[in-house]
Amino acid sequence: MRVKLPSYAHGLAHALLVLCLAILLAPSVLAVEFTTNTTITSSDLNGEPIIVTGCTLTIDCSGGVGSYASLLVRSGGVVTHPAGSANGLWLQFSGDVTVEAGSRIDADARGYGSQLGPGGGSSGAGASHGGTGGYGGKAVYDSVTAPSQLGSGGGNTSGGYGGAGGGLIRITTPGTMTIAGEVRADGAGVNNAGGGSGGSIFLDVGVITGGGVISARGGSSNGASYTYGGGGGGRISVLYGTDTYTGQVHTHGGTGRNASEANNGGPGTLYYKGSSEPYGVLVFDNGTVSGWTVHPSFDMSDTDLILRFAKISFNCSGGPIRVHNLSVGNTSTVTHVATLPEGLDFRVGGDAIIENGSQLNVSGRGYGAQLGPGGGSSGAGGSHGGTGGYGGKAVYDSITAPSDLGSGGGNTSAGTGGEGGGLVRLEV
Repeated sequence: MRVKLPSYAHGLAHALLVLCLAILLAPSVLAVEFTTNTTITSSDLNGEPIIVTGCTLTIDCSGGVGSYASLLVRSGGVVTHPAGSANGLWLQFSGDVTVEAGSRIDADARGYGSQLGPGGGSSGAGASHGGTGGYGGKAVYDSVTAPSQLGSGGGNTSGGYGGAGGGLIRITTPGTMTIAGEVRADGAGVNNAGGGSGGSIFLDVGVITGGGVISARGGSSNGASYTYGGGGGGRISVLYGTDTYTGQVHTHGGTGRNASEANNGGPGTLYYKGSSEPYGVLVFDNGTVSGWTVHPSFDMSDTDLILRFAKISFNCSGGPIRVHNLSVGNTSTVTHVATLPEGLDFRVGGDAIIENGSQLNVSGRGYGAQLGPGGGSSGAGGSHGGTGGYGGKAVYDSITAPSDLGSGGGNTSAGTGGEGGGLVRLEV
């Protein structure tokens, strides 16, 4: 039997058909939600919104950057990368990234294993990265403004294996990144061996907000049976359009045996810059940890340098340290590598402030015993602008533009002569 439909019914049927086709052909806007521990590759779920709820999502980016619409980490969820993966967690988004309170983007101990990496420790030394590992750590490495490397592993001892370094987190979005929880790449702490160095966190976002924690700390070491060092701090860089973030940022070194200055890890680096701001800011801050970082000089004339609770020994053999403003505060100490002829060389385009209780201190950083143009011998004092006692040599150097180190005192059978003073050049 054939039934003739009223005229309005034909229009309704056509509208329903168009709606069904639109639903079928439209791209999905439903997020992919993970509620159980899962591992994916960076090529999976391309362009999709992702939600991580109360589980761990591991993203393997060894094949390249992962591109997604957005990310929401909630209810104790964790996003991480496989341990030792050189690309780390390398993600870009077209929309927002949100890490809720109690949730994490977490690359703790996901870097190089014990004794491995460019700053890997040995014989109990803490690993280096942005900061120098305690107890004789290696040279620092990686970019200050765009860090891209894993943290290194601490040195082994007969009593244990060194801690793994922190991993690598790189996130780019033109949208808003809200950090109410944590974004971490800390080095691992261990017992009776060297701590791992902090990893890298590089955020390039439209807006950064929240009151959580961003951290790339060195791992601490505990125990009383061996001598070992804490890991050096990592490197963090944040580029943004708008900054309303009120949370904490840590690049501290880890503590070593007895929390001594020689065994503690040195501070890593924090760099941040707004897209509309003419100058970036580079911060060395070691918090309550008294440890040294030996850092090469740099030409960052478009950057303000701030030191807080930091002990930094600069190596200016590659040229002077060029910055816009210089601020040394909160009991910080700045010196230069011992016996280095270039000394401590700052060229400051704006203002230089050395706060009360902080110092540029190069005492004893000049020529060693009996060395230098005015080096003493047989117990004579070293000469420089003045003549050393007990038959010191002739004075030397310019009166108006001094540029040489102090000379060492003379040895005797009872002791070694003292080191000469170092060299500070500060142009403002």
